[in-house]
Amino acid sequence: MPQSPIQAAVIIVAHNSRDDLPACLAGMDRWAGDKTRLHTVLVDCASTDGSADLVRDQFPTVKLIEPKENLGFAGGNNLGWDHVRRELPGVRYVALLNPDTVPQPNWLDPLIDRLEARPDTATCQPLITLHHQPDRINTAGNQSHFLGFGLVTRCGEPIPDDLTAQPIGYSSGAAMLARADLLAKHGLFEPEMFLYCEDTFFGWKLGQLGYRHELVPTSRVAHKFEPGESIKHYYYLERNRLWLPLVYYKRRTLALILPAALLMELGQAVFALAHGQLRSKLRALGYFLNPNNRRHLGELRREAQDRRTLSDKQFTRGLIGRIDYPTLTGPLVRFVANPLFSAYWWLARRLIFW
Repeated sequence: MPQSPIQAAVIIVAHNSRDDLPACLAGMDRWAGDKTRLHTVLVDCASTDGSADLVRDQFPTVKLIEPKENLGFAGGNNLGWDHVRRELPGVRYVALLNPDTVPQPNWLDPLIDRLEARPDTATCQPLITLHHQPDRINTAGNQSHFLGFGLVTRCGEPIPDDLTAQPIGYSSGAAMLARADLLAKHGLFEPEMFLYCEDTFFGWKLGQLGYRHELVPTSRVAHKFEPGESIKHYYYLERNRLWLPLVYYKRRTLALILPAALLMELGQAVFALAHGQLRSKLRALGYFLNPNNRRHLGELRREAQDRRTLSDKQFTRGLIGRIDYPTLTGPLVRFVANPLFSAYWWLARRLIFW
């Protein structure tokens, strides 16, 4: 007897993304498999450019959800996941896609096959390529700096012929596939993060439970990636990356990295000043002075420490001390910051026995 199709859902969160949505949603039709039933959910977060009307008119099979306010990438995906969990209980896998991505033919089957074959793998991501340079990489899986920075890997490099499936630090929120049962048990994103680092936060959460994240290069998704775009949201970048060590590390690890963290804060303040973002940096630090915010972080920390199954010694093995990012290639980063923080982390890792 033929097997019942595997049910999967794809969630896309859009905000004023009218120009990008046609190519992204048309990419769903390029999915060439015949063993999966795919449900597409689009959350339009209070767009003012007619994005929702475009979806209604041109893609009537897409489930459109329209919150009255902009919930950000984190809250929008959570709302989409709530719909999937409530209305599509048979879904086994949930894909997340940015609206400025273009899935390539047969992008979904290799991801599903990988999770079907590897029960210890929580998420996987396609090889994400640069839309304007399709033969070059946007990210081959993301890495985490020990001070909370989330970093793309191999950005701008040509796609090698011998690239194979492999473990990665965590899957990029731009395009990933996750197990629905893990989302039901542990949740998706922290909504208050709004945007940036929410995929890192999610990856750390599942990583501390002993699950793996993997790159599946036979799946391809193109991304309209602009490396300098994130500086516009510097407040969220700085605030959110500080959440990661504060929530997930044990207290002894926090004490061990404190000198490096303080030095990095000084460096980030100088960077912010040079790029006209000092107010955003000070606002990010001020967030942690609010008692309500500290209380919320304390609750997240208690949940994380109670939930985890790996020690810090085990969990921190995959973290790095270098900052490799396309727009951060100056001599101060290459010859001072990266050697210094890499050496510090090399030593600190050997002192973590808890």
